[in-house]
Amino acid sequence: MVEFQTEEGEQSFQEIEIDALREAGNIGASHASTAMSSLVRAPVMIDVPDCIVCKTEQMPEKLGAWEQQTVATLFQTYGRGTGVFLMLMSYDTAIRLSSRMLEHMGPMPTELDEESLGAISEMGNICTSAYLNAMAQFLGTTVLPSPPMVAIDMLSAILQYPASLVAQVSDLVVVLKTSFQIENEIYQGCFVFLPDPESQTMLLEKFGAL
Repeated sequence: MVEFQTEEGEQSFQEIEIDALREAGNIGASHASTAMSSLVRAPVMIDVPDCIVCKTEQMPEKLGAWEQQTVATLFQTYGRGTGVFLMLMSYDTAIRLSSRMLEHMGPMPTELDEESLGAISEMGNICTSAYLNAMAQFLGTTVLPSPPMVAIDMLSAILQYPASLVAQVSDLVVVLKTSFQIENEIYQGCFVFLPDPESQTMLLEKFGAL
């Protein structure tokens, strides 16, 4: 059970509600898998093994690896419900994934160049659009992503910006932990949705918490 504070008092998401959010994530992952398969020219399986709903200040505890060098693709979302959506992965994972997408031959690169960051940005665009479409259908609304922004920094530094955008008006964060499998290779990452007050209200109403 996940608890968070609302103006009505202490509320909670039950496991069945978390499962519903996870299922929405898996629907998005299914659509993203198809698009990613054409991008890397190989079968891609994307799974959402875990879904976490927490308060903004609990993100360090829930995401872990707070000082890890991280690559983030960030989108602001527009529509009836707005907010911030991020795709997060470790720097090493970004190198491995971009090398796979760009079909690098020879030794694995040790740094991300402009072309590699472009590949990660394109992947983020594909996956985020798929996840947002699934989330919008789940909420019964329309949500569109902005052009992506890519950042490389410690996870703690990266999350300061989106958290500051919503911290004054919303305290709810949805984290979809995500696993990408391309042939025999496994890549771990996560997607983080920080909804604005209207999107947060729609989530709470969806589950009868308001």
